[in-house]
This record gives sequence, structure tokens and C-alpha cells, in this order.
Amino acid sequence: MAAVREDKGTWTIEYPVGKTLYSITRGYLSDPRLSPDGAFVAFFEHQQLGDDRGWVKIVDRGGNVRTLDGEFWGEEGTAWSRDSKTVYYSAAADGSQNYQVRAVNVTGTPSPRRVIGAPNAMEVLDIHATGQILAITDEMRAGVRARLAGEKDERDFPWLDFSINSHISADGKHLAFTDLSASAGTDYAVAWRDTVGGPVVRLGPGLATGLSPDSQWVGMKKLSTMDGGFYPTGTGEPIKLAGFHMSGSNRSGPTFFADGTHALVCGFAGESKASRCYRTEVRAGAPLEPVTPEGVIGALFAGSDRTLVVSKSDGSLWVMTIGSDTLVPAKGLSSERATMGRSAVPNSVFSAPLELPLKVYRVNVLTGDRTLVRTLTLPDISGAVELGVSSWSDDGPYTYHFTRELSQLFVVSGVK
Repeated sequence: MAAVREDKGTWTIEYPVGKTLYSITRGYLSDPRLSPDGAFVAFFEHQQLGDDRGWVKIVDRGGNVRTLDGEFWGEEGTAWSRDSKTVYYSAAADGSQNYQVRAVNVTGTPSPRRVIGAPNAMEVLDIHATGQILAITDEMRAGVRARLAGEKDERDFPWLDFSINSHISADGKHLAFTDLSASAGTDYAVAWRDTVGGPVVRLGPGLATGLSPDSQWVGMKKLSTMDGGFYPTGTGEPIKLAGFHMSGSNRSGPTFFADGTHALVCGFAGESKASRCYRTEVRAGAPLEPVTPEGVIGALFAGSDRTLVVSKSDGSLWVMTIGSDTLVPAKGLSSERATMGRSAVPNSVFSAPLELPLKVYRVNVLTGDRTLVRTLTLPDISGAVELGVSSWSDDGPYTYHFTRELSQLFVVSGVK
């Protein structure tokens, strides 16, 4: 048996189980598949948790790794030909394409090719000795829902077929979000819209990571380069964080201090080999002032601009005060991904464990005290695979996104 193991932020390929052939400390590994002759393990390597973009790789029993194809916009599913000479996998080169079944030889110069074209995204599951392929097609959509200030009920804010990571303005009149639709491009797109039915405006490529309190700036990062910066929501030019690269953490930022003119970012500045978090002036894009010890890959505010919940590469969560390098274990939190932002209550954040229905708690990170503030579900839960809260507030307005996946199973014959 071959396996992927995650332990304190380190991802490894093991074959046999217990023997490490390959490991990484940034991103994650997935879809391990052992060749029929036992000589290789095929797998995917991804650079950002929660995102399936990456490379197709193999590793032999001696730990020698080869990249066969990629970087792809997204990839899912691996299988081997019965003669162990070919890896089959499903991937999309960019957001304008569906996942298509591809194949690549494992000896000699890699020569990737597409072997099945389908109108919907198709993921390869297995290959029979006769050459028949077992595959699944997915129709996956994601959308944003929000409850605005002064309103009792939630509303949908649809945009094409895949929008996530929404952030609501303080006055409830605008939303910043990430557009992952087919037309958004390989680095996705940061988008801006009002809540009364006006047009959606794409501000530029990247993931939306936060909205300034005055709604003047949207924080962003590009996954292809891990660069970060800020998009103006009105007139002005985008600002890039020069000489800085984000960590692979979902909480690497940029997120904003309460003054709206400074932001918190986590990653690698200049030639530094160690990740830490910094305070930066938005309009300048620099200089960067370190506010955490080295080894921190992500952070969010807890109750005030001075108190942070920080994460390390091993997945552990800690509490610290800016100006002091003393870290104490955070209490009452399940994971970084389930923790989404500050509360006005001192030393508190909002957290929602990744489950359905989604229960949102206010958590005091020093005592571990948890208060249930709301339970979220969808009017129609068919095919719902995830709810993800993006922004929450003590006074009521909030946003979240949902992902819905409907699938069909196929046997495909006549593939060469």
C-alpha cells in the first residue's frame, strides 16, 4: 500500500506505509496511486491548501521524483495502465477548460496527451485490464449568500458558476469576492459588486483576502506566484507588495488593521527563508515591519489590532500580542481553515467547523469558551458539499459561500 500522510504541516508519500519517499512542508499532496508493478507512486503536488492546482509527479522506490505534467489550473484523479507505462489523470490547463482525462508516459521524455474530451468535467477513477476507463463527471457550482444590515433573511448573490471568499463592506452596500468561473483566468479574479443589483467589476487576477474598513481596498494574492497586493475599489492603480511572497497558509493575508491604511501579511520578505507576519502600509506596499516571530505562516486578529491568532506550518494555533514574541496555545479552535475573523469581544474570533449544517461560534482563544451565535444551512441541501464563512460581524451582517456538486458515473470504452 502507498499512502499520503499529513503530520504537523508536513506532507509525505509513503511506500510501503512507514517508509517516506517524498515530503513537502508547503502546500499538500494528493491522489496517490501505486503502479501495478509496484515500481512507482503517481501523485499530485499542490502549493495551496484547499486549491487543487498543481503538478503531476511520480516517485520511485528509491525516492527519485519526476514531474510529468503541469502546472495545471486544477487536477483530480489518477490511474495507471496495466503495463505500468502510463499514468492517467484529469486536469484543466486553465479556468476556461473542463477537467479532461489525460495520459503521460513514465519513461523517456514525458509526452502528455488528452485521451477523453467531455462537455463536463470528467475525473478518471480506474482502468480495467480491457482498457475501459471508469470515470465520473461533476457539475460543480459555488455561490455567495449574505445577510445584510437591517434585513432578516439571507439573499443569494449569484455570479456565473463559481464565486467564493466574499467580504461585505461596513455599510452593507458592497461585496468583494473571488471569481473562480471559467472566464476568470488561471489566477482567478478579484471581483467587486454592489448589493442592489449593479454590475460586477473584475478588479484583477487573484484571490480576495480581505476588505479594508473604509471599503477603499481589497487585499489579494496570486496563487501562481504567491505575490500579494491591493486593488482599489474606486479610481487608482493596483499596489504590489514588492519583494514579498505569501506563505501557503489560507490566512497569509493581506488582511487589514482597523485604521484601513495598514495591512497584515504573512510570508517571505526579501531573501528570508523563514516565514513570518508583517505590518505594511497599504499605499506604499512597503516597508514591511515584522510583528511575529519566524515560523509563523498565517495570522488573524482576535478582538483588537494587537492580539493575533497565528498558525505555524505544523497546523498548530497560538495567541500572541504584537510587540511581544511570547506565544501561548490558542484554545477552543479546531483548525486554521475553520477560523474566519475577529470579533469585537476582547481575545475572540469567530469560528465555524467545516461541517453541515454550519455552526458559527464566538470563541475566546485564551479561555476556550465557545458561544453558538448562528446555525447556517441552505434552502436546498441536495448536492451541498461545503459551506464556508468568509466574513462575520458582531452586529449581524455576514457572508458565506456554498459549493454544490452533482455527479454521474460512466464506463468509457475505445480509449487509446
